Amino acid sequence: MVTRNRSKIKRQSLGAVCLLLLLMLPCNAAFEDIGIGARPAAMGRAHVAIADDVFGMFYNPAGLGQAQALSFGTMYARLYPGIDDDQLHYAAFSAILPLSFLGKVGVAITNFNIDVYRENMLYLSYAHRLPFNLAAGVNFKLLRWGADGDVDPNTGIRDRNFSYTGFSLDAGLLYSAFSTGNTLLEPFVGAGTVQLGVTLSDLLQPSIAENGDADAKLPLGITGGLAFVRQDARIGVGIKRHAERTRLQLGAEFELYKSRSENLPVQFKLRGGGVRMLSDHNGGEVAAGFGIGVKSYELDYAYVYPLVLEDAGSNHKLSFNFRF
Repeated sequence: MVTRNRSKIKRQSLGAVCLLLLLMLPCNAAFEDIGIGARPAAMGRAHVAIADDVFGMFYNPAGLGQAQALSFGTMYARLYPGIDDDQLHYAAFSAILPLSFLGKVGVAITNFNIDVYRENMLYLSYAHRLPFNLAAGVNFKLLRWGADGDVDPNTGIRDRNFSYTGFSLDAGLLYSAFSTGNTLLEPFVGAGTVQLGVTLSDLLQPSIAENGDADAKLPLGITGGLAFVRQDARIGVGIKRHAERTRLQLGAEFELYKSRSENLPVQFKLRGGGVRMLSDHNGGEVAAGFGIGVKSYELDYAYVYPLVLEDAGSNHKLSFNFRF
């Protein structure tokens, strides 16, 4: 969709590319993981073994089991501003409702939009803590995309619109392996917890083509990783295998400042990370960001620089979260 010489992309040609990718090619142009939530995005999306915020269900639904309070989060991103003539917008809303001993419920909706193409996902998630420091979770996902038909420049007649609606499932596990407190590791890393996480995405492998073509099935994805979680730090690593591509995800978060005021607690966190392709495909990204928390409110920002399509521009993502 973007050439390295920054050639101008017209609306009709961009629409034709979208339809070609969605309806004809055996690849996954739609419903791609482009990082939801400014905090996970700034940490290289290495959240499969962390997943401890309101956007955690997108990375591991089992992470909902860590929620202690009713939470809401919103995100907005302007993607690839270097693309001429069209603006790519990505927005998300997410909420977590703890149900005491019954488990945790999450709901989320995403919207990806350009002039001729729209893509939405609705998440209904559930997680429950199990014995032996284990949590399990599942996402039910409603998937929908729609694309406008091209307009004939001679007659002004528009072709018919295209659309698809379907659903899929994700499942995840999160395991708190051991604590470094009172061990030989404590002098070096402090008192914290080592966690393991795994997620299977799109278990139903639905076809996302309007005509149900089997070549357009969403492939099964698997992500596994580990994290070190401390009160003032998070460090995560993940390996994601999806669509015959393997990605290494690395990320870290450090709390640089925390006020001691009980009336107006303030936190400042610094984050960084990246994604590296381990398969034969070139690509990846580097990311950085920060978070500012005041009482139960948190504002997060992420800057994501793609290692391919550099001329398309970097991504800026903002999230606002609130906990009751």
